[in-house]
Order: sequence, then structure tokens, then C-alpha cells
Amino acid sequence: MWGEGFRGRVAFAVRRVARPSSWAAVCLLLPAIALATYSLRATGPTGQGPQVWAIENSLWGVQNPGNIAGWARAFAAAALVALAVGWVNRTVSKLLTRTVAVVGLFLMCTATYSLIRFYLQVSSEYPPTQQIPLAYAAWSLTIFGLIATLLAAPPADTPAPLSWRTAGTGALVGALVSVLVTGFAYYESNDGRFVDATTAAPSAPPAPLTDVDQRIFSISMGPAPTPDLPTSDPQIVSTTTGFAVLRANRVTAYGPRGQERWHYERTGPTDVLLQRIQVFDQGTTVVLDTATWGLSVAPLYIGLDADTGRLLWTSNAKELGDVLQLAELGPTLHAINGDYGGRPWTRVDTRTGQYAQTEEQLQCDGDRQDTPTLVVLIGVCEPDKATRVYTFDPVTGARGWTSPPVRYNRGSDVVESTGPNSFLVSSHEKPTTGPYGIPETTGVTLVDIAHQRVVPLSKPGESNSSADGNGWFALTSTRYLYNPSGQPQCRLPEIAFAMGQLPFGSHLFAAAGNRVLMINFMDPLNLHIIETAHCTVEHRVSTSAFVNKMLMAPGVLLVLQESDGELHLDGYARSPGLN
Repeated sequence: MWGEGFRGRVAFAVRRVARPSSWAAVCLLLPAIALATYSLRATGPTGQGPQVWAIENSLWGVQNPGNIAGWARAFAAAALVALAVGWVNRTVSKLLTRTVAVVGLFLMCTATYSLIRFYLQVSSEYPPTQQIPLAYAAWSLTIFGLIATLLAAPPADTPAPLSWRTAGTGALVGALVSVLVTGFAYYESNDGRFVDATTAAPSAPPAPLTDVDQRIFSISMGPAPTPDLPTSDPQIVSTTTGFAVLRANRVTAYGPRGQERWHYERTGPTDVLLQRIQVFDQGTTVVLDTATWGLSVAPLYIGLDADTGRLLWTSNAKELGDVLQLAELGPTLHAINGDYGGRPWTRVDTRTGQYAQTEEQLQCDGDRQDTPTLVVLIGVCEPDKATRVYTFDPVTGARGWTSPPVRYNRGSDVVESTGPNSFLVSSHEKPTTGPYGIPETTGVTLVDIAHQRVVPLSKPGESNSSADGNGWFALTSTRYLYNPSGQPQCRLPEIAFAMGQLPFGSHLFAAAGNRVLMINFMDPLNLHIIETAHCTVEHRVSTSAFVNKMLMAPGVLLVLQESDGELHLDGYARSPGLN
């Protein structure tokens, strides 16, 4: 008697649950199909390759993650068909509904463990996208829907659930679970939860710097690199209205007086931390990426307005990285691949992150030395076999100036910028070396892009120049300061120019108006301000004991210095009363 009573109570409970379960199943399976369909159309992290994306340790064998949404949609659709048949013919539906539910649950549950492991790997190593979280949401809702479908297959004598209250209860439960699962998928796919960002109001470019007489600000950059703490130096770039610094996965933009304007910081997956900063569109666009020399398995590219910090675009496209990651080929001020390696000329609009133009070009091979308005290549373009300097229009790809042949060996020669529109090519042909085992310079050529000239210099020597030189540069062999035309202007004083003390790179060099600014590594405590007419030291400004780099930004001279194990970015400018 007791056993019969228990079985009766169980059967009654099953019948009570079966009535709302079919409606709950519908409200679970329909969202599952919608999420799976959306996932199949969504963009996920690209560029990892099929092996990295393979889901292993599954009873189904090695599967592609795209199959997650596909199988979920198929099982959900089959369950809905079984439920629909049940509403028409309850006798047929008993076996069909249970068969579909049991087979579907068995197959999906056998793969769930490996899918969970794969999802944990993706969420900890790759940038969040909609594709994978939505696929897993569809997978989860399908499993819940199959369970509800199994419960909705009662004995054949169960009366049809005609009560609106019963149907509403089942639909409410199914809808509530669907909303919770979809909300979690949206949270997991939201990349913004790993971003701390601010913006600023638009500002005007400051007046050009013409002189320096004092330090106007000092920004702490954290501990200096040591053998025990091998952190890299901060990456510093100049923009149209100030400068930006990338350090410790955070980009901070500053105005010319050292005031913070905006910042962009990423946390979260370790492979999606910021690795590099580049500036395009003549200083108006900042592009950040998480890939280092194309080796990252989780590329993420971010475009920001350099002045305001406004987010312009984000992209996971590896093809975009093929164009952006060209720093190893030289200064690239334009997002163009330049037909390297036989690829067509492809330009990326860095204001939108979209491909703007692709054209077939003659195959060229060489190094980039872009100017603000031109793509510049030093190399060989077929069918010519001579090394020349070529300029291209960055928008159309049309070839402009072609220089006479220049002496340039990519393996040993050095290209150094002297300003926005000129650079030096230092040749090392003789096997003789200097006291530091470095090949001696045997020829120096000035390439003036603005005036389409190639000027061989009469006396070779290691150059002291920079992109901030505004065309001015100096040579160690003569200690002469050369003007933008390539003519010697005057001889620099020894106190500012330690000739022969160190190999090339022994000085930091910039220009401001009719003055050059130099820091000599043999006398690093002083920044020398030298007028360009007679090379007279006008005055000096004290610096720290160790200077890492110097960079000109709008309205300010930036000097990265190390003091007491700490890095500081100091800004130098002219005081209001200096004439």
C-alpha cells in the first residue's frame, strides 16, 4: 500500500510539472536558437589559427568552437519540433519527445566538460567578444530546454494543460532563466569591464617652442628598470596638442604644461594588455595594440582621438595588424603596408579602423622613413635594381619622387631622421672599426624629401640628429652644426659636444626655433641651449644624473630621467619673461 501511494504521489507530481514544462521549454529553446544564430554571425578573436582554437579532450573529438552554436541551434530546433508534434498528436509525442530530449542531453553533456575548460582558457587569455559567450549561452539554454522538454513528456493520459495560469507559470520560469543566462553572456562579452577610460574637451595646439630655460613639470614614471625588475621604459609619443605616455598597460595623455587630459587603461586577460602605442594622421590619432611584433595570439587594436581620448574604434582583425605592425621597417607615420613581400598596397583609415584602399603596386623591398604627408621607402622597386628613395601618396598610392641612386646597405648602414622631412644615410663600407669595435662611417648622405634633393656630405662621421632636429644635425668628425640645406653652419663648443668619447648615440639632440638643444652623456647634468648662428651656448638648464631620452612635443621639451631608482618625465620650456 505504501509503495502504491508513493508511486501515485510521484506520478501526480510529474503530471503537475509536465503541464508548465512545455511552455518553459519553448521560452528556453527559442532564445537559444536566437543566441546561437547571432553568435554564428558575430565576430570573435581572429588570427589564432585552427590548432589554438581546437576544443580537445572531448568525446566528440577535436571540434571547432563555431560548432558550439551550430549544435546548440540544431538540438533546440529538434526539441521544438518534438513539442509541436506533441501538441498535435499526444500519442506520437510521448516517444518522440523523450527520445529527442534524452539523446540531446546525452550528447551535449558528454561535451560540456571540455567546453567549460575551453571557455575558461578563452576568458583568461583572449579579448572578450560576443561570439563565444553567446554560443555558450545558447548551449546552456538548450540543455535547460531539453530538461524541460523531457519533463514535458508525461504519460499519455495526462490532460492537456489548458490553464492560462499553468502556461504562464512555465513561460515565466523559462523567460526568467533565459534573461539571466543572456545577461551573463552580455556581461562576459562586454570588453568595457576591463577598461578604465576618461575623455577631455577639445583643445588648441600650443605655440611652437622657441627656447628653454626651466623645468616646468615632473611626472613620476615609477621604478626604473633593474636586473631584478626588468620593466621596459615608458613609450612616449607626441600628439598635436601635447604628448601621451604608455606604461604598465595605461596610456595617459598630457597637455604642454604636464596636466593630465585623459587616460585609457586595460586590465583583465594577461594576453590583452597594452603593448604598444603609435600615432597617425599627423598626430591626431593614437592607435594602441596588444600584439608585440605580430606574436600575440589575441590581437586587439584600439583607435583613440589623440586630443580628447574619445574611442574611435576597436578591432580584433589580424589583417589590420599586418598593416599596423611595421615599426621594424622604420618610422611608419601612415598605416600602409607599402607592398612589402608581394602584398598589394593596402591602406587603413586609422580614424575608422577600416580598410580604405587596396591596389596592386610594383613590388618594392626596403625600409620606411615616412614624412607627415608622404610614404617614403629606401630600397629597390622592380624592375630597377638600384637602391633609391621613393615617395608615395598615402591616399592614392601614386608614386611621386624617385631619387638618384643612393648608397645604402640594409645590413650595416644607418638611417637617422633629422626632422619631419629629411634624414641622413650613414654608410659603413670599410672593414676598419673604431675604438668600440663599431664600423667607422665612410659616407653620409642627406636626403631632403621636401626639396627632393640628395646631398652627399664632404666629411663623413657619426651623426647626432633626431626627428626633433627640424632639419639641423651635427657630425662627430667635424663637430660642425649643419643647417637643413646640408651646409655647415658653425662649430659646436666642446662642452656641448664630447667628440670621440662615446660611439654614436652619445648625444641627445633637438631644435627649437633658432636654437638647438643638446645633452652630452659625458656631462648629463646640463641641457645646453645653443643658438644656431654662431654655435654659442646661451645658457644651460640642470638635469638629473642619468638621462634616458629626449623628445620634442608641442610647446615643451620632454626629458626622461632616472634619479634614485625612479624614472621621471620632466618637461622644459621657456618662462614667460624670457626674451
